[in-house]
Amino acid sequence: MAFPVAALLTGSIVGRLADRFGNIKRIIIICFAMKSAAYIIYSIPVSAYFPLAGRLLSGLADGSAGVYYGQVILYTPEKYRARVFIILDGMFTLGSLFGPTVSVFLTFNVNILGWRIDAGNSPGIVLALIWFVLMLNALCFPQEFGTKKTTDEDDYGDDVLHTEDSSDPASYGSRSTVCLLFYLVFLGLFFSTTATFYVPLLAQEHFYLQFGHVKLLFLVSSMFSMVVFLLYYVAADYLHETHLLICSMLMQVCAISILTYFAFTWNSASGVDEGYMLMVYISLGMPYFSFALSCSLLSKVTDPKDAAFYQGTSFAALHSGFVVSRLIASFIFTKTMLLWFCLVLVLSWTFGVVWFIVEYRNLARPKNNS
Repeated sequence: MAFPVAALLTGSIVGRLADRFGNIKRIIIICFAMKSAAYIIYSIPVSAYFPLAGRLLSGLADGSAGVYYGQVILYTPEKYRARVFIILDGMFTLGSLFGPTVSVFLTFNVNILGWRIDAGNSPGIVLALIWFVLMLNALCFPQEFGTKKTTDEDDYGDDVLHTEDSSDPASYGSRSTVCLLFYLVFLGLFFSTTATFYVPLLAQEHFYLQFGHVKLLFLVSSMFSMVVFLLYYVAADYLHETHLLICSMLMQVCAISILTYFAFTWNSASGVDEGYMLMVYISLGMPYFSFALSCSLLSKVTDPKDAAFYQGTSFAALHSGFVVSRLIASFIFTKTMLLWFCLVLVLSWTFGVVWFIVEYRNLARPKNNS
């Protein structure tokens, strides 16, 4: 919880500072250095406060994510942004899939001047080295990196640079449109986090599955996510982001229906075969598709001068969804509470769908570039 709480506090602030004062290269280097230092602090086994402080510092440094996404927007033509964001989220899912597996092999058992490095803190050392290498790579960024300019394509297919003075406020979306995208980001992670939270509970307490089955469920769902990412990547070349976002919303609505079924059958005897519905539940409940698409849409309905701020705020919405879901999920362990929770999800998504329908024309319309 320390990481997302700290991250949601800095996403918008760091993004606003980057948009107003520039110095993008310096901000990224500082945040990467903070990340490396954070994981070193996390790996110090002297007190429980060191891992907590490390996670807090890492979360504070995560404000650079919005700045990085802002630069992706400024230097990527609109027609390619959806695919780029899908690739970025796909890399995140790939890391989530293989990270725990690789950490099993990257363990050490050494003592350096009294600092014992073992299986418990060695992943932190590896991550510290990775972020240090990324910081060194950031030092090689060109001096003009972060210049306020956007890249787009004209009617002839050539890249044209538009400075911040060429922005037309009338071509961007309203506050309602922007808030809708933040709401969908929040709602997507809010539901998916509870999905990953309840799957182990339902698997062992309701379907009597073993721990090995639970790990297989998560493995299959991660592989399913990668397959869908590839499909979305190809489809983004032919379909508008709104159409793909509708598919993502429908998947999560189906997952809510499955969770509601689990709630109604809470006291019924369930076999192992029925437990495989959990695989469908967690696979459809993943949120990453909607986040990538929302980031792409957000870049088209907001001024590129404020790209880092809006993208940082989208990350803040993402982390706030995680925090709220964890707080609520920790109190839901009975049939009645789960039914009430499903009702809240249904009402929340109904509100989101109605809001999406109202704002659909603003999201689906092509941006007019002069």
